[in-house]
Amino acid sequence: MQKIAMKLAYTLLFLVGFPSIVTAQAADKPVMHWLLQPEYVDHLTIKDAAAAHAGQINGIVSHWHGNNIAALEFDGLHNRIVAEPVKSLSAPPTLSVSAWVTIDKPADHGGIAGLIQKEKPFATAWLLGYQGDQFTFSGPASTGKTLMSRTRFQPGRWYHVAATDDGITQKLFVNGQQEASAESPTEKNVALPGLQFVIGAARDGDQIVHMHGMIHEIAIYEQAIDAAAFQGQYDSKATAFPAPLEITVGPHVEFLSRTSAVVEWETAQPMPSVVAYGIDKQLGHRVADAQPTTQHRVTLDDIAPDSIYSFQIRGTDNEQETAGKTHVFDSHFNYTLPTVVDDQSPYPHDELTELYESFAERILKETGVTQGYCLVLGVEQGRLAYELAKRSNLKIVAVDDNPANVAAARAALGETPYYGLRISIHEGSLSDLPYGEYFANLVVSDSLLRRGKLAADPGEMYRVLSPSGGTAYLGQSDKRRVKVTQTDLKKWLSEDPNDESRIDENGGLFASVRRGPLTGAGQWTHQYGQADNASCSQDFLVRGKMNVQWWGRPGPRPMPDRGPRNPAPLSAGGRLYIQGDRVLFSLNAYNGTVLWSKQVPAIRRANMPRDCSNMVAADDALYVVEGDHVLKFDGQTGKPAVVMQLPDSDEAVPVDWGYLACVGDTLLGSVQKSGAGYLGDFGEWYDKSEPTSIAKVTSRRLFALDRNTGAAQWNYQGGVIINSTLTVADGRVYFVESRNPAALDSNAGRLVDEVQTGQFLVAVDLQTGEKLWEQPTDLSDASRVIYLVHTDDTLAVTGSSNGKYHIWAFNNKEGKPLWKESFAMKKDDHGGAIQHPVAVGSTLYCELRGYNLRTGKLERTDLPQRRGCGTMAASNYAFFYRHRFHGMWDLETNTQSEFQGIRGGCWLGQIPAAGLMLAPESSAGCSCTHSIQISVGYIPSAMTKQTPPSQ
Repeated sequence: MQKIAMKLAYTLLFLVGFPSIVTAQAADKPVMHWLLQPEYVDHLTIKDAAAAHAGQINGIVSHWHGNNIAALEFDGLHNRIVAEPVKSLSAPPTLSVSAWVTIDKPADHGGIAGLIQKEKPFATAWLLGYQGDQFTFSGPASTGKTLMSRTRFQPGRWYHVAATDDGITQKLFVNGQQEASAESPTEKNVALPGLQFVIGAARDGDQIVHMHGMIHEIAIYEQAIDAAAFQGQYDSKATAFPAPLEITVGPHVEFLSRTSAVVEWETAQPMPSVVAYGIDKQLGHRVADAQPTTQHRVTLDDIAPDSIYSFQIRGTDNEQETAGKTHVFDSHFNYTLPTVVDDQSPYPHDELTELYESFAERILKETGVTQGYCLVLGVEQGRLAYELAKRSNLKIVAVDDNPANVAAARAALGETPYYGLRISIHEGSLSDLPYGEYFANLVVSDSLLRRGKLAADPGEMYRVLSPSGGTAYLGQSDKRRVKVTQTDLKKWLSEDPNDESRIDENGGLFASVRRGPLTGAGQWTHQYGQADNASCSQDFLVRGKMNVQWWGRPGPRPMPDRGPRNPAPLSAGGRLYIQGDRVLFSLNAYNGTVLWSKQVPAIRRANMPRDCSNMVAADDALYVVEGDHVLKFDGQTGKPAVVMQLPDSDEAVPVDWGYLACVGDTLLGSVQKSGAGYLGDFGEWYDKSEPTSIAKVTSRRLFALDRNTGAAQWNYQGGVIINSTLTVADGRVYFVESRNPAALDSNAGRLVDEVQTGQFLVAVDLQTGEKLWEQPTDLSDASRVIYLVHTDDTLAVTGSSNGKYHIWAFNNKEGKPLWKESFAMKKDDHGGAIQHPVAVGSTLYCELRGYNLRTGKLERTDLPQRRGCGTMAASNYAFFYRHRFHGMWDLETNTQSEFQGIRGGCWLGQIPAAGLMLAPESSAGCSCTHSIQISVGYIPSAMTKQTPPSQ
């Protein structure tokens, strides 16, 4: 009942507060009048304001809500409204049409409202629309003369657009002002057969061009409306629509607790910080900070669990209210630990209280480990576990071989809200720990602190201590200095050169060990392994039989549909980075702990075979492209470190950051046309050879910045660079560019035929950007996909077309051609025509063949057949891919294994890195079988403790 009352109040307020186009000029009654608001929509049917006509909505129904005003959103792919036209509008002697509209993306032939034939030749009777970023009107019986506005619309800004034809003159109006006119055609109008009234789309030959934007109102009149009426329509609502808010960075949403979230964004000009939000799209809640700033941070304190929220950033510009796009965040992805209210300690306030409190604080300060798993060796009464839980987000496992200690700790901690939620107490051997490898981010000892004794095995501690940052901190403070000596503690120090070990006598006697990376472990820092695109992590450990190391989040809900060939997960510094559907995750690679997650509405990229990833990793940070800039996040905490901006340029069109790579302290980027990247939001598969799938994303400029400061280092500009070929190795950047005039003159960010001629293979110096060499070459056979990889001093270009794969090999010193090869592909569907190559050692694996990189000699034809849509990834000894389930091929034994029950997505979702095989969930949306949709980490059996079978 409350919702009904609110909706009624909203409707009345809208109708009273803001007159429609009709009430602004009541004498001129429209024959069709559409208010695209929720109250006129019933499922996929929408009625006009007079309930005289009904239209069918194609696509998802989604409304935008402003201040007492609403509009229907059009997604640019599927949304349009189709209705039967009023017969008098088919060939009217006079006509007027008006609309309130905002367009987010220009198009060559876009439509707002018009009459279009249902079937071929798909002729248009009349159309109010747009070409590029200008509004247009093609009147009844037009002989080809299209009126075009002087106004160039800005994405996100609302406009009143109107046109009229009185039989003598056609006129086009924008915001009440006449901007174009032409004589009406003199020939008699003839009604076209099979017309339908269409809102939000137009025909361009056989293709339907859908509008990307929003429409609030459409009105069609049989008579010509005068300029004063259009001015009145504009004036009546000009202040009802907020101006677009220019957000320069963000917004980003991160959960602080189970009931709160923070929204962060940046603006170019100082203004108050305002977030309107709500579980429904009417955004009934509002949080504001009146202090003007350019760096905004607003906390929302009433977030409900497992709910999808809409939110909108609002601001002011010259005292006019402005508003950003409406975004969503989902509290299903709130992985913060439950809030614990702990009013009273279960332990007495005695001489041990300060000892435990100060030691817990010292551990957290000295180690910096505050999340993940903590192992307490020797539980005593559970006091150290309790004090650590109070001060951190650690999940604590305490083990003791003394049953009395275990019972006492359980009894005490059972009186607190931590036990079972954050703390577990186990009885077990300290010298033969009942836990898997590498699970603990922190290892401490209560019994060593209290009694100076630890009946545990240092080898066992190292076995369970997580590499790449896992820390053991053992010792006693001066307040409880008994028995422990440096000799006792030194046996816990590591001799591994990758580890950091030290003895600290400040305030007591302490030993600390911070583990470094595993010797022989590789990393997966870029889309295809490293910046060399070899799809090989160079990991020496991942091989042979594999065991499950961990399993858990994220599951399928936050992930994009598996079909659009999404960016690969990454791993560096002992962490696993996952890009979901506008959600970023950082996990500990060894135990799956979600370290942080951020919901990032402006970050999305798809169709990796024709583009490059928007995400790269370094040991300490994650870099992600967001529009025209790159965000650097601390890998462990997710805190934003710096925003890298595109270097200044003179581009005539809006541009985005395209290519991204991190090599040493250099961050590489490219400049591409804004909107050139694929989004893949509607299940696109990009598998066939039509232009909408195979068009290659291109860049016009390459540049380098310092990865820590963002300081510009160099720029390169030559031809049109094909993003999927950008490769970095041996201090050089390699790529294929086209200097075809048709490519250079094109304003499109994606190109097909234009980049197939005038091709050059180019090398520039990584440090200076100086061109080192160029090699003219004909790679036109690589029309469906084109890739470039480097290994063993060799560059290999691979691609496909017309049922064949093609390989060209070049010397990396001067680009001299070495050899080329073509062979028939095994299949032309399910990814069979777009496979990315893999280079391991001196062998290039393309499809099901292995070639010597230097000579072109065919060395292997025994690669196993794979059933699935994805491509392959490799360690130095094994390949990983989808073969019904997760699949693995051992290079040495030539055996194929399956990890049954779980499958990956349609591109690259399994990565061998950190000594593990990491397979975050990527099959979301898949309708095939084997649908256990979960993230998993696998560990080689050879790296685990071998427990002999029971006798």
